[in-house]
Amino acid sequence: MAVLPAAEIWRDYVIDGVPSSGPYKPHKAEIREWGTHLESAASAYDTVADVEAETVPTTTNVVRTFGHTAAGDDGDDLYVRADPAPARAAYITDAVGQHFAITSRTIKTASWGLFPGTANAHLILKQMIDYLMLDKGGGEIQITHDEEYEFSSSVTMAAVAAGILHIFNKAGGTLKAATGLAAPLLDLRPNASGTASPEAARLKAYGLKLDNSLGSYTVGASSATGLSLVNWDQFELHDFVCVGGYDPIVGTVPTVGGDSGLSTVGCRNGLLINPRIERQPDSGIYPNWDNTGASSGFIEVIGGVLYRNHAAMTAKRNLSSAKLVGVRVSENDAGLQTAWVDNSGWIEPCKKLEVIGCTFRRGLANLISAKHTTKLIAIGNVFEDVGYKPDGTGNVGAN
Repeated sequence: MAVLPAAEIWRDYVIDGVPSSGPYKPHKAEIREWGTHLESAASAYDTVADVEAETVPTTTNVVRTFGHTAAGDDGDDLYVRADPAPARAAYITDAVGQHFAITSRTIKTASWGLFPGTANAHLILKQMIDYLMLDKGGGEIQITHDEEYEFSSSVTMAAVAAGILHIFNKAGGTLKAATGLAAPLLDLRPNASGTASPEAARLKAYGLKLDNSLGSYTVGASSATGLSLVNWDQFELHDFVCVGGYDPIVGTVPTVGGDSGLSTVGCRNGLLINPRIERQPDSGIYPNWDNTGASSGFIEVIGGVLYRNHAAMTAKRNLSSAKLVGVRVSENDAGLQTAWVDNSGWIEPCKKLEVIGCTFRRGLANLISAKHTTKLIAIGNVFEDVGYKPDGTGNVGAN
């Protein structure tokens, strides 16, 4: 039987061109057959360098590699003939100047030449994000190795109006801020406006692990934040980890050590499931809306641990609501707070703080602090060693 063309396999309707026939769901067997045929028709090479050294036949439209720098290094991919060379997609140029580009919406760090120890890692990851969001309307980035990727500068992104970005930590690797980085490790802003104006863009990350412990910290400067999200319509972080370098037992303000694990501004809906954020010299989680006077935005944290941060969470700038369910808030200097700054540059606190079924253990200051205009709902929480320092020594009084 002949292999069906892609247009037929992925047609929109049961009867092609007839909406009333209902949406068509492609059959996996036909997709596998089509994919196998495509791969067998491609010219195969071990690495990108092998393609660059060859003259690919003009009849070949697809090139397959079994690795990026070495076969089996997780950089295997398919490259489709491209003329001219694309602006953002990763591509290979053969010995006579023919271009072959990655066209998939699921892309791997290794296929783009991003490995642990790669120089200018921030530029490569930015290019991957921009390719998906600008050229494909969204897609998935897979982090392929379980080692540390070091970043000497922030990872940023181009402005976008819409799209869904998925980040999947396939092997458990860590994105780490280089010594002295004084800016967010990941600074992702669909809209870089200084005011809350979220775009129709969504972020979903699975197993994302950040280390900002060597970032340069400046009090009040939002300096070496792990993940900074600005103006997303929605974000979901599953099993998110961010480790800083602050030690609440020592209690001195560090010059290195990170800032906040997660900082948000102008994000309409945020969800964290089972995060672990620890040792941040500012706040583990720092959700904000805007200072314009109108409140909006919602963040929910389900499960996970906020451990040994200066403050576990500080919610302010007119955020409508922050909700924590089943979170362990352990050995921080301060717990959950809705900050209020009464000066010429006023900062409103979060409007509602819900704390349900959480466990609080030790701390130097208030474990729950709802200030000014905040409505507090606290149900079924447990408090352990209340009034003791994070290391359990010395009673600091009831808090």
